[in-house]
Amino acid sequence: MYPSRACIASIFFLLCGRCVVQAHVDTTGCLLCKAAAAALPGVVDNKVALAKLIDTLQKDCGNILKANSTAERICEELAAGAVNLLPEVQNAIDSVAWEPSAVCAALGLAIKTVACEVPCCSAVTPKKPEQVHLSLTGVSSEMAVMWSTLQETDSHRARYGLSEDNLNCSSDGANDTYTLFGWRGQLHRATMTGLLPGTTYYYKVGDGLRGSSPVFSFRTLASDAGSVNTPLRVASIADMGYGPNSSPTIAALQRLVEAGDIDFVVHDGDISYADGDQHHWDVFMRKIQPIASRVPYMVSPGNHEFLGNFTAYKHRFAMPGSAHFGGNQENMFYSLDAGGVHFVALNTESPLDVAWMTDEHLDWLRADFAAAAQAQHRWTVLFGHRPLYCSNRGGNDIPSGNVRLQGRVEDIVLDAGVDLFIQAHSHDYERSWPLRKGIATAHNYSDPTAPVYVVNGAAGNREENDNPPCDKSWQPSTEDVEAGMRPCARDVSYGLMTITTDSLTWEQYTSANDTLIDKWTIAKSPASLSYV
Repeated sequence: MYPSRACIASIFFLLCGRCVVQAHVDTTGCLLCKAAAAALPGVVDNKVALAKLIDTLQKDCGNILKANSTAERICEELAAGAVNLLPEVQNAIDSVAWEPSAVCAALGLAIKTVACEVPCCSAVTPKKPEQVHLSLTGVSSEMAVMWSTLQETDSHRARYGLSEDNLNCSSDGANDTYTLFGWRGQLHRATMTGLLPGTTYYYKVGDGLRGSSPVFSFRTLASDAGSVNTPLRVASIADMGYGPNSSPTIAALQRLVEAGDIDFVVHDGDISYADGDQHHWDVFMRKIQPIASRVPYMVSPGNHEFLGNFTAYKHRFAMPGSAHFGGNQENMFYSLDAGGVHFVALNTESPLDVAWMTDEHLDWLRADFAAAAQAQHRWTVLFGHRPLYCSNRGGNDIPSGNVRLQGRVEDIVLDAGVDLFIQAHSHDYERSWPLRKGIATAHNYSDPTAPVYVVNGAAGNREENDNPPCDKSWQPSTEDVEAGMRPCARDVSYGLMTITTDSLTWEQYTSANDTLIDKWTIAKSPASLSYV
C-alpha cells in the first residue's frame, strides 16, 4: 500500500463541497471541508451526482471566465477531469482509513482556509497526562517515560518511589511537539534514574499544579535476568493497529503484564496503522497505555509510519541512543543490552515505501556488532519490519524487497553470529530453519550455525491477516508435526520469548484465547558462544 496517495489526492475534496453543503451555511472552512469529505463516498458512487457536479463546476467556469473563451474551455476540461478522478481519490482515502478531519487537516497544508486541527487530548483537562508509555534507555538503572497533554505545562516531571504513597524521587524532563497534518498537543518525557535491579517502582507524571497522571508501577530487570532462575521474557508483536482487530492482542498482553509474565514488549513496525491520521495515533497510544505504562514498549519503524518522513514516530517514542537522550539517532535504529541479550532494532524503510537500508545504517550496524562482540553476549536478536525471508507474498514489495535486503545486510548478519531475526510486514506467523543464503543449514535448532528467521506480523490490523503458503524452508520439525503444531498461521496472535543462558524458547499464541500455535527452542551447548 502507498499511503502518500491520500495526501496527493485529498486536494480534490473541495470540488465536491458545492454539492453537499448549502451555500448559505455560515461555517468555517474546516467544517465545510469535513462535510464535503464525509459526503464524498456517496457522490463517487452516484453517476448522476458526478455528472451534476461536473455541470455545476463548468457553469462556474463560464460565469467566472465568460470574457475569455479559451480559458473557459480549459477550465471546463479541468473540472470534468478532476471530478472523474474523485472515485480514485476515494479509493486512496479508503486505503488508509482516514477520517474526514484527517483529510481536511492534510488539505490544510496547501489551503490554509480549510485547515482542521487534530487535538491530542480532552479540552476539558488540557494539562492532564495521557498516553503514558515506558521505554528502556540502555542504562540498567534507568527507565524513560513519555506522555501527552493538550496544552503546554510548567514542568515535565516524573515522581517515583518504592510505594504508592511515597513517591519521594523526582526527575525533570522536557517537552516536544509536531504539527504534521494538524496535530496539536505536547509530548513530554522524563527519565527515572538511580533504580535498583529487580525492584517494583511506583510513579506518576505531569505538572503537579495543573494535572498529574494516576499512579502506575513497573518492575526493573533483575540482576540475573536471562538466567535459568530468572528468564528474560519478551513479547513480540507487529502490524498491530488502532482498530478493533488489535483488541484481542492488547487484551492478551495486558493479562500477561498484570500477571508479571513479561519484562518488555518489542513492536517491530506498523505500530498504529494511523497512516498519517493523527487522531488514530492518539487512539492507539491510549489503547496500549495499560501495557506500555507497566512495561517498556520498544519499537522500530514500519512502512505505515513513513508518511511525513516518520514525523509522528520520531516524536512519539524515545528509544536508546535517540536525540531524546542526547544521542544522534531519531529512533530509527538502535541497540539494547538486556538479560545477556544484545537486541538490535533495524530500519528497513525508505521514503519510496520500498525495502532499503542506507549505507549510514549499515556502517552503524557493523560498528555496533564489533562493539558487542567485545562484550561476548550470549544471544544476539535482531528485529526489523520488512523480511529478508518469508514464504508469504501478501505484503507490498515482496519478494523484490526481500532480495534487496538480503543483498544489503545478510552478510553482516551472518558475520555477526546473529541467533534470531524477528521480521514482520507479512500479516502472518511463520518460522524458518537456520538459514544461510536461503539454504537451511539444519533441520533442528540445536547449536544452529545460521540465524533463525521469524515472521510475526499477525497482531491484528485493519487489513487483516494473510494466508501464508509456507515453502520448503519453513517446514516444522517432525516432533512439531506429531504434536499438532503449525509452523505457519494466519491467526491474530502474538509471540513470547523466554530466554536463559542456554535456551531461547519461542511460543506463539492465538490472541483471542491464548491457544498455543507453535513452540520451539534454540538450544546452545555451554561451549557454543557463537558460530562466527
